[in-house]
Amino acid sequence: MSENILFAPGHAPAVIDFSPYWRPPAYADGIVIADALIWSDGLPELIDNDQTYQMTLRAMIFRLIGMHELTASKDLSREATPFGPVVDMLTRSRRWR
Repeated sequence: MSENILFAPGHAPAVIDFSPYWRPPAYADGIVIADALIWSDGLPELIDNDQTYQMTLRAMIFRLIGMHELTASKDLSREATPFGPVVDMLTRSRRWR
């Protein structure tokens, strides 16, 4: 979500990618946190409870499947590289299990 909002001085923020579909509100947090962890060096402390942990895991699965669909005819390993450290961190974490 953080990459899909345009900001300009003197104007309201503009959402450039909107996908109307119902999900639990916490899932939106999971998507934003997963994106921050993957692409923006987000800190693991963003995951602060069991629900956020579960929604972030689900968001990671969603992002990995989406990446696979976009790169199905290519070698996914290069595209998936940014996901590796985040997946490791999430699966090693005993805090939220």
